[in-house]
Amino acid sequence: MMGKRVNYTARTVISPDPYIATDEIGIPMHIARRLTFPERVTPFNRQRLERCVINGPIFPGAECIVENGVKRSLKYVKNRGALAKTLLKNSAVVHRHMTYGDMVLVNRQPTLHKPSLMSHRVCILNDKTIRMHYVNCNSYNADFDGDEMNIHLAQSLVARAENAYLSSTHENYALNGKPVRGLVQDYVVSVFNITLKDRLFSRSEINELLIASRELRFTITSPAVLRPKALYTGKQLVAILLSAYDLKMNYLHTNKISTLYWKEHYEESTVRFHNGYYVHGVLDKSEVGPSKDGLVHCIGMLKGFHVCNDILTAIGRMVSRYLVCYGQPLGISDFVLEKKHERIRADIFKEGMERGDGVLQGYVQEVFKDVGGGRDGNTKKENTKNVNYGIDIDNDTNTTIDPVGVINHVTVPSSSTLYNTPVTMAPMINLSKNERINLDNVIKKEMHTVTSQVGDLLIKGIETPFPLNKMANIILSGAKGSIVNFSQISGLLGQQSLEGGRVPLMSNGRSLCSFLSSNVLSGGFIFNRFLTGLSLSSFFFHCQAGREGLIDTAVKTSRSGYLQRCIVKMMEGTVVHYDTSVRDDLLVQYVYGEDGKDPNRILNERFIEMNTVKDQSDDKNVENKDWADGENITKDESNEKKCKNIDKSNTAICSTETEDKPPLKGTDMQISSAFLRQRIQPGESVGMIAAQAIGEPSTQMTLNTFHLAGCATNVTLGMPRLKEILMVGSKNVSTVIKGKITNRITFDPSTVFLKDALFYFKVVERNETDVLFVLNRDVGKDTIVRFKRMFLKEINKGMGKRVTVREIIRNNKRDVGDGLDSDNSSEDCLDSSSNGAGLSTGIDSNRGRNISISNDENDAVVENNSNETAGNTINDGNGAIFSRIYTEQELIEQIRDHSWSYNVIRVTLSACVPVNSTIEKMREKFRLLDSDITGIEINNDEVTVLGCDYHTFFNYVPSHGVYLNDYIDFNTCISNDVYNTWEVLGIEACRSVIIREIRAVFQAYGIEIDVRHLMLIADKMTVTGEYVAFNRHRMGGSVLGKMSFESTYNFLRKAYLYGCDDELEEPSARVALGLPVRNGTGMFDLLYDDK
Repeated sequence: MMGKRVNYTARTVISPDPYIATDEIGIPMHIARRLTFPERVTPFNRQRLERCVINGPIFPGAECIVENGVKRSLKYVKNRGALAKTLLKNSAVVHRHMTYGDMVLVNRQPTLHKPSLMSHRVCILNDKTIRMHYVNCNSYNADFDGDEMNIHLAQSLVARAENAYLSSTHENYALNGKPVRGLVQDYVVSVFNITLKDRLFSRSEINELLIASRELRFTITSPAVLRPKALYTGKQLVAILLSAYDLKMNYLHTNKISTLYWKEHYEESTVRFHNGYYVHGVLDKSEVGPSKDGLVHCIGMLKGFHVCNDILTAIGRMVSRYLVCYGQPLGISDFVLEKKHERIRADIFKEGMERGDGVLQGYVQEVFKDVGGGRDGNTKKENTKNVNYGIDIDNDTNTTIDPVGVINHVTVPSSSTLYNTPVTMAPMINLSKNERINLDNVIKKEMHTVTSQVGDLLIKGIETPFPLNKMANIILSGAKGSIVNFSQISGLLGQQSLEGGRVPLMSNGRSLCSFLSSNVLSGGFIFNRFLTGLSLSSFFFHCQAGREGLIDTAVKTSRSGYLQRCIVKMMEGTVVHYDTSVRDDLLVQYVYGEDGKDPNRILNERFIEMNTVKDQSDDKNVENKDWADGENITKDESNEKKCKNIDKSNTAICSTETEDKPPLKGTDMQISSAFLRQRIQPGESVGMIAAQAIGEPSTQMTLNTFHLAGCATNVTLGMPRLKEILMVGSKNVSTVIKGKITNRITFDPSTVFLKDALFYFKVVERNETDVLFVLNRDVGKDTIVRFKRMFLKEINKGMGKRVTVREIIRNNKRDVGDGLDSDNSSEDCLDSSSNGAGLSTGIDSNRGRNISISNDENDAVVENNSNETAGNTINDGNGAIFSRIYTEQELIEQIRDHSWSYNVIRVTLSACVPVNSTIEKMREKFRLLDSDITGIEINNDEVTVLGCDYHTFFNYVPSHGVYLNDYIDFNTCISNDVYNTWEVLGIEACRSVIIREIRAVFQAYGIEIDVRHLMLIADKMTVTGEYVAFNRHRMGGSVLGKMSFESTYNFLRKAYLYGCDDELEEPSARVALGLPVRNGTGMFDLLYDDK
């Protein structure tokens, strides 16, 4: 519906060209002759168009002319000279060839954000591809690996003016408050090298580099070194280049490189200009690249962003000439560690291997400590004093490439015992999903210290130190790569991550068949480095991790694209109007972003203040200024007294008073002008821009979930979380509520004992002793394991012999309100076949699933039907004990009313033993630690409660036995459940949660989104007083707009049945019918006053 055929367009492969201007686009001659512009002949352009007509098909010529509505092709006209002389007389329109200086729209698909479609000046080249400067790569996300781009030559002077002034490259210099245009890669590292302290140039070299910038007038200052030879510093070279733009500015900014690397030359980490004089500091990506508040960005604030294009062009040409003359050398010595530090690296690996294997074995021993593996109940072990783990630190198939002669095979002795196959592999297979996640987190945390130690070793142990190390210069200047890449080349590859964890295991318990046992190597930790090669297993694991990244990139592209399309369709008609409000069919905001400022034009106030020209007039009458209106308000006391008696209805006096106000001068004028430049322009499609601000960076998010340390709960992040908030408006989310602790000293969950968490327990004695414990849902697995171990230990103390456990813990949290699965009832509950009481399930077809608790009639159990208080214990004298925290009827009602979950522990002892006193003792003394309370995490003064909403928060917390009401400031509690927040706290709180949660999703990946975009999206979702998601079910307005989104036939059928009409106000509807959209310049018409 919205697709249109567009004439006067071209598409071809793109190539880089460092010598054209940054706002130019190189067009092949073949395209220039085919694309034409209709230009009417006037006395001002007659001679130029006559030459075009005479040239005909020869560039620069014309394709045809139109006279009196008749088109004549010049290809078949022989006497074109005579025809050219009649052009002005007949008011002809000449369709001339595209030529130098024309404005063309350039686009690369996918068009994810506004700078993906910009206007460039045409530069005709004798090539076959479109040529473009490197500065534009970030805007178009182009990498010249076969990319193709589209161009369109506008066919009217009005469209050409819009291209020149509204969609040009300097109008798209910034995006989301920070620049997207700047020097990259070779340019950055070369500028860094030029501005180093020890970089000196002769006068001839200075001239050669400056002349490459073309068409600029320089004032060459005196050299910094006079004897024995006149030499200029690289800083002087940059200052001379900037002097061509009359930049007498003051500037102070910290670059990317920390003072840690500069040592005694620490001043080089700060760039300072004083009155145009370059004082100190080196230029890197933060200054000349696409970085906020950098040198080029600040110059744009001061002089206009069109100057940024000129400066980037000039520096780019100068650097290109520098690279031709000097290049960027890189050698093997830039990657090799000193021999002493190579030995330290080997020692770090040995210690890391021992620590990692120790952590793994300790974890497995702790989890399976009480599981009997043989007749004696102990785990079998083999003596392995002579067994060593083989660590392929370097490539042991080609030792000749080791430049420092380090031992290529390091043997790391293991502990004195090694689990055999049933214990080494089987426990790893039998670990639950949460146990594996916790194990992976523990090992990754332990091995991260090894990676960090090796990374720190590179700074001080590399053979060629910074700034002589060319690889370090490339990384630290921000040209390309990171310290991680350097570490992988010269240090180690580190832990390979697959789906957020270590390498998964096969059914036999091994990650690869070549690994006998589970250790840090089999889990994907790679001690090898690229410099000396990878072992086979390391290469395989690294390929696994790389493949996951490729698959994730392919999958997330479609999801993020659909997310952006949903938001765009819902917000495409949201524009700024002339009263500063933001509206579509509803009033969304009174002032855009609450301050009316354009995020792309926000100024650095400190920089503007440093460079304002002080007003020398010292006008004491001007004491207060109204910057918003750009006017001065005079408040002379004597005049104020006189004005009290002036008749306000006297318009002559009022108008005279207004006209006599002094004009703005100096600082006042600059500040007022700077403020006005920041204002958002009427007609700006802020809804579309906000949608693009969310959609474009969403492709950078890879992880779908984030695992909270120490907790077996995954909180949704990434694309699924954005979809949850924006597209679905989900009512069921992984809820997290956070609050501040008001009294941290007295708040101690470790004061909670077993009696506070024990919901129900029962002891039945026959030939054997059955003990059933039912604990509330919040007791963690670690606590249950520790409790069982402590219980058996106490029994052993009393009996003096070992007791075997027939059935051990089943720690499956189940929602009792939904009933028990029949397949698991034999494992989780005591049925009629067991030697004990039966805890069985009953299903009532009329009432749904309920829980009933029945007692075997043959069991020697004394039931108490009286109203016993919670916690009383009854003993029938025969050894059977039945302790109630609630009576059975109360228990059933509590389960039905609150849908509580439970943890069931059944322990069957091999003999009839007295356990009453042991249970009573443990009820009073067994302590639950704070880390054992599942669902609660405490970090300093903040407590996090998982899995509940505001409604159940007060009921949920006391079930721990910890009454948080006395310790938590509920005014600071926040929830990530948007829908529940709307229901409980209202629509304004819902709006705040939307902004906070979207921002948190992007911040987890280091992505910053301007809050004005988030505020507009949140306002759009809540403007009706309800929480409305971006999907077709909640889409209103234009029928054609909804049809152009999805489910075209359904919307068309409903519109026909209900007689719906379309006012053609939405952009999609107008585009479908070929009408101008009422955004931007479409909001008004141009009128000509002939008087």
